[in-house]
Amino acid sequence: MKDSEVITRDIPLDQIESDPHQPRKEFGVDENDKKNRLMLSMQDAGQLNTIAVRKMGKDQYRVIAGERRLLCAKLLKWSSLRCDIHPVTDEGDVKRMRFDLENNHRLWRAPERSREVKGIKTLKRFETAKEVGDFLHMSESSMTVSLELQKKYDKYQAVMDEYGLPESYREEFIRLEPRIRQIRDFTKDKIIKNLFMRVRHQVIHNAKDFNRLGIIFIRAHNNEKEIDAYLSDPDMKVGELADRIKRDSLIRDIESVMRQTSKRLSEGVAFPPEVRKAMIQFRALLNKSL
Repeated sequence: MKDSEVITRDIPLDQIESDPHQPRKEFGVDENDKKNRLMLSMQDAGQLNTIAVRKMGKDQYRVIAGERRLLCAKLLKWSSLRCDIHPVTDEGDVKRMRFDLENNHRLWRAPERSREVKGIKTLKRFETAKEVGDFLHMSESSMTVSLELQKKYDKYQAVMDEYGLPESYREEFIRLEPRIRQIRDFTKDKIIKNLFMRVRHQVIHNAKDFNRLGIIFIRAHNNEKEIDAYLSDPDMKVGELADRIKRDSLIRDIESVMRQTSKRLSEGVAFPPEVRKAMIQFRALLNKSL
């Protein structure tokens, strides 16, 4: 299909019908919902995007993509909508076009969203997150999160640029950053540069490694020895660190059970029936594994 075959014009709402084969059944459009973002946006800014339709007969059109905008326009009592009229008749082609129109767009990543929120706040000279939220028809809390996120990006922008951190790594690092704390002689700043150096030398070669490190740092107090060994070895991979923690954690758990068992035996305290049952099962497992 050529672009020249698509005609754009305003069409009266009473000439546009919904598609009975539309796979989406819930559109999140309710006349009683006073906070519907799409409806509020259309009310404030008008129609920003055309809807895709096809001609069904004389002065009659059916929606291919844009059902929510059509429903909002009706609730707002508009008289018409700007439509792209596509010359498709084959139902298979209609479904393919609707699939492409609905699925070929990508939502903003967290850093893209936070940069735009900060830009709006600056350019509109808003003082608070609530003002930004009211302007964008978003909650104050979500705007606060975006603005706080951008502060972190601004704080670490120079060092991320210095180490050439790719965008996906930056996003995961910002999630990791609040969990990083000093480990023995490694201050927080030293740890951050240590991790960035590993990215530069491809020892960390996947942004998801930052996510794994975040989980490890949640229990940094218990994992301090292993994390210190990791930071001291520039060639150790995150997977190796995770394996060490699992192995050492298992040893710590076994030692803890041994200590508790020895204490009860020395004090002559009997184990409850459910504990005895678990210990018998554990003994059977040990006999199989040793």
